[in-house]
Amino acid sequence: MKTQEELKIIAHNKRFKEVKKKCYSWLKTVFWISLVLGLITGPFFILVVLVSVIITMIICSFYCRIVGVTPCNIQRYLEQQKKNKLEILYENHLKPKLEVLEKQRKIVKLKLTLLKIVLFLATIGMSVFTVISFRDEDPMLSFFIILWLLVLSIVLYSFIAYKIIIPPYRQKFKTEIFNPIVTAVDKSLTYYPQKNITLEEFRASGLERYFGYADHVHVVGEDYVEGMLGKTAVSYIYRRIWR
Repeated sequence: MKTQEELKIIAHNKRFKEVKKKCYSWLKTVFWISLVLGLITGPFFILVVLVSVIITMIICSFYCRIVGVTPCNIQRYLEQQKKNKLEILYENHLKPKLEVLEKQRKIVKLKLTLLKIVLFLATIGMSVFTVISFRDEDPMLSFFIILWLLVLSIVLYSFIAYKIIIPPYRQKFKTEIFNPIVTAVDKSLTYYPQKNITLEEFRASGLERYFGYADHVHVVGEDYVEGMLGKTAVSYIYRRIWR
């Protein structure tokens, strides 16, 4: 089974042969007509033939551009096709969604700012309350309580921000933006925002040797992509590995 890129190359070459045949036919016709006209005009024989052929070649060149054929560089043709496809994807699909997501990002940022303010004021208030309540006690006791309050505030912020507020936005961004881009690059690729690889798959890949051969290796990842690159089945993932 041929890959998508191979099919594009075949289609391009077929179209190029058709255009080449048509241009050759035009040149042949123009040459004979200009030859007859040149013989009639006499002294301007060579000039008439050359000008006619050059004009026809220019017309053929423009015609090639109009039908989208660049036979001299198939790779550049494919890259341009992909670029045009991505530009269309951005203008028609991604740009409207990015505008909506940008508004949601600002809301998320506002929520995080408010969360910081609330936790900061709560920490300050509880610290003042601690100092007043334990003013007759050992100052170190108040110090450790305030330190504990600071740590608690940081932990609470991290939990609420990275487990409650940010994940829904991040998930939506990946689904609505990353997924179409991956598909646009290659239709055979499929993107999974939260899918992970198993430990067995990781070990089968041969990458384990770069992290040692420990019995207890933990693999956590996201942004899983799988599909075909050419004739090779591939899968890759953004991963975090520790022992």
